[in-house]
Amino acid sequence: MVEEIGKVLEELGYTLVDSNEADAIISVYPLGITIRRAVKEGLIRNKLNDPVIISVTEDGSYIVPLIKEHWGGSFLANLIADVTGGQVILTSRTSQLGLLSVEELAWLNGLRVLNPELIKWVEVKLIRGSPLRVHTNGFPLKLYEGYVETENLEEADLVIDDKVVEGRLTLRPVRVAISLGYTTSVPLETLIWATRITLRSAFLRDDHFSLLVLPDLKREDYKVRKMSQLFGAETVFVDLKSMRGLSQSTPSAVAIRRLGVEGVCEPSLKVVGARIILKRTKRAKGVVTCLGVLDD
Repeated sequence: MVEEIGKVLEELGYTLVDSNEADAIISVYPLGITIRRAVKEGLIRNKLNDPVIISVTEDGSYIVPLIKEHWGGSFLANLIADVTGGQVILTSRTSQLGLLSVEELAWLNGLRVLNPELIKWVEVKLIRGSPLRVHTNGFPLKLYEGYVETENLEEADLVIDDKVVEGRLTLRPVRVAISLGYTTSVPLETLIWATRITLRSAFLRDDHFSLLVLPDLKREDYKVRKMSQLFGAETVFVDLKSMRGLSQSTPSAVAIRRLGVEGVCEPSLKVVGARIILKRTKRAKGVVTCLGVLDD
């Protein structure tokens, strides 16, 4: 079971690490053992900085996000359930009501909560049946049940802005960057599909991201312009010289032989200062993708 879950996560681009380095911990043990081990290893200390912790029964029948259900735990649990065929047990009030929490809305849209101490006060309104009003400031927000857009800042419960808006729960856009490696013969449709799958693998909406980062040799490819327009992404071209000496999790023999670099995917993101979230991963027809974030 452990190997099967790990294999799928690696195929999607996740990096498997020891528990003390992890952003998420998947424990295939009885619930009590998972809790005791988390406490013993000092994994539960700070609500905002604790890792996601998910307990999976040994036969994969039940998947329970114990810590940070709202901060990605529910999404990851559902992915594990797809692997095991098991049932996800969600215990938060918003999940019981069939609604996305503020944190989940933020995650899907690539937003960071700047003042999380206000979340519990805002979500009371959502739980009581009133929609939360969001002032988007022009950000292309994807809305879900329980959330409505407002142009009036004064009546907004949530505001999308780069800085904290006094008295309002504020969400700041995180710049999501994607890089691709592909041959000229790959059709546009395949690149689009590979990009959407990459976004979904990180539990992000699959119709928008911030930066498309590619090596300079793709500058004349018409497909790059089409991709940029479709996803509303700015295109950044990176010179091959700036990628030399930068590592990639799985070096490409072709890139080493032809270009003198370990690869064009992860090194491209590193050049622009992105933190790698999904490592270089093969998608389809020779296309490889990786995803990172710039949160400055």
